[in-house]
Amino acid sequence: MVETNRKMVEVLREKGYAEGENLLVIEDEGATHNEYYWLRRFPDAVLWLFGG
Repeated sequence: MVETNRKMVEVLREKGYAEGENLLVIEDEGATHNEYYWLRRFPDAVLWLFGG
């Protein structure tokens, strides 16, 4: 899954997205794709999305 996400980030950058402006990339070492890890990242994601 990490490699697929990296490819997506590359596509987004090619389309003009920029980290710190309209792109946030986080690789959570050891995390898996499930609710527990989503919950850990959710508060920061919401703040980033809505300019908090």
